[in-house]
Amino acid sequence: MPTLTYERANAIYEKLWEIHKDKDWHLYEQMDLLMELYGNPMPEQFLKEWDAWEMGLEAFSALAEVKRYEQIMQLLDAMRTHNRDWYLECAEYAADDALKYNLYRRNAELQQLYWKDILDLSNPNYNIVYPLFWSLLFYDRRALLQEYLRHHAEEKIFSKGAVAGELKNEVHLFATILAVQMSMDEGNYNALHEPSAWQSAMIATGLPEAYILPFEETTPSAATVLTPEQITAGQRTDLSGLDIGDLQPLFYQYAHSQGLPVAVSYTTWQTATIELPDNKRPREPWLLKASFLIKQLDQWSDLFTTYPAVQLASLWGMTYLYDFLWAHGVVTDTVYHQSLGAVQDLKQKAMHYRPAHLWQAHFITDWQAPVGVEDETWREEMATLERSFELPNSANKSFLLFAPPEKFDLKPMTSIQNPYRQPTLPNDYSSKSYAGLPEAKPRLKIGRNVKVTVRYEDGTLKSDVKYKKVMKDVEAGWCEVIERSDKP
Repeated sequence: MPTLTYERANAIYEKLWEIHKDKDWHLYEQMDLLMELYGNPMPEQFLKEWDAWEMGLEAFSALAEVKRYEQIMQLLDAMRTHNRDWYLECAEYAADDALKYNLYRRNAELQQLYWKDILDLSNPNYNIVYPLFWSLLFYDRRALLQEYLRHHAEEKIFSKGAVAGELKNEVHLFATILAVQMSMDEGNYNALHEPSAWQSAMIATGLPEAYILPFEETTPSAATVLTPEQITAGQRTDLSGLDIGDLQPLFYQYAHSQGLPVAVSYTTWQTATIELPDNKRPREPWLLKASFLIKQLDQWSDLFTTYPAVQLASLWGMTYLYDFLWAHGVVTDTVYHQSLGAVQDLKQKAMHYRPAHLWQAHFITDWQAPVGVEDETWREEMATLERSFELPNSANKSFLLFAPPEKFDLKPMTSIQNPYRQPTLPNDYSSKSYAGLPEAKPRLKIGRNVKVTVRYEDGTLKSDVKYKKVMKDVEAGWCEVIERSDKP
């Protein structure tokens, strides 16, 4: 293979930049040039003068826009082979596309490959990585999450002071969900109620024992376990006298019997019960209206434009929640049917406005059909999910999941800014707001490769690092730039 000279690398980059500037997404037509640039060791002088990742990310976006994920993987593999150290600076921005594509394809070998790329990062952007944790749970790829908990969580989270409190809570949340999932798969529901069983379940996730929270701080409180006969939706067992906190683990148990991962039960329950500050619940207990449900689902909407899996999982999971509530006397027939009507209305809107993106929630096709949806309707929904990937993105009629684009509200959100920084655990039923989260700061005009020194809220300093490595933390308000070596 001929050596890539500085002059040739420079010429390729300038040509790609001109194409990007004029036609943007037409970069996907330039695979030969992209492979020549990124499929050879890039000259050191070129890397110093140009932000090679910027063009790479634009190319990945263009390829994803036309669903050319095989070419994304081809480009990633070339980068990894010939420019690995450089590749690992920002691999999560591209490897996440390859990972979610291979989750959809159920290709375990390639899932492992791209997950390893992400784990090898020294300073990953958790705004990118944490949504992938949800999908690992949705697709039941627990081994990949366990690998992180067992071999990486201590080094990358627990041993660091910077914003560690919030990140630790996130790691505990995922470990908690995984522990409940693994216990239920074994037919053991004691982990929801007994400290010793809980400790064993958490250790089995791979999370180092020193970092496991005490039982009473982590788990639901219900002392009731439903029998297999009682969790059958057709048998009405009266649970109407239980508190909302006691109902939660019982819903997990019911949903598990229907093939839903515990992660889906969790996000569904949070969506239905954690009332956002600007969203007034209907007067009738448990009654869902479409307008209310849209705002509740919006708590997950930071990921929507590229990764709607959490919203879609919660929306489709809502039918199972109301099947459970109705079967056990918690809601009346009227509330049940009206609420399911709102859920079905939003499903239809999602399938109408964003049909080409539904493949990212393909895991829904693994679930048993719910009681509250007609068989023919369910088959139609699953067929829509199955053919979603084959549709071009131009088939989407809106960038909004439930509304045409003219309904887009430019007003800033008054509720949650980033649900993956929200330190709730499965027993947190009473939270009414997300007060205390840092507000996003306006983007500073600093070049991505300018070296800076930042100070985190706990006093931790990071010195002489490229701004692109801490940019997300600065914008989230977790740290501030106190010095920069080169002002643009």
